[in-house]
Amino acid sequence: MPDTILVLNLQKSQWGDTLYVNAGVYVRALGSEHSPPHNRCHINARLERVVPAIYFEPIRCLTASEPPSAEALEAFVSHGLPWLESVSTATGISTFLSTAFSRSVLVFAQVRDWAEAECLPKS
Repeated sequence: MPDTILVLNLQKSQWGDTLYVNAGVYVRALGSEHSPPHNRCHINARLERVVPAIYFEPIRCLTASEPPSAEALEAFVSHGLPWLESVSTATGISTFLSTAFSRSVLVFAQVRDWAEAECLPKS
């Protein structure tokens, strides 16, 4: 069984047509949900947090009433999906947590203890 459930969520602003892309990682060992909403994922980030700055504007311009731009799609395919895949295992999460970048996304406190325990050599 995989270590995680990867979640992608499109969220429309309650104040307008703006669309947000949320990416989440739910650690199976830390919960019992089979289809968790993004807000209960143990690692949670908006797409603009995991892509290079060149993509910020195309992502911020996403709306519910218009198709996404080629740049926004490229940001997701070239950077968003690879980031999700990179944090889909205990080893990937442990590596991610050792970077300064991990402080720019929401990470539940118990994830650090779990990742450390999972990545210790088994005796």
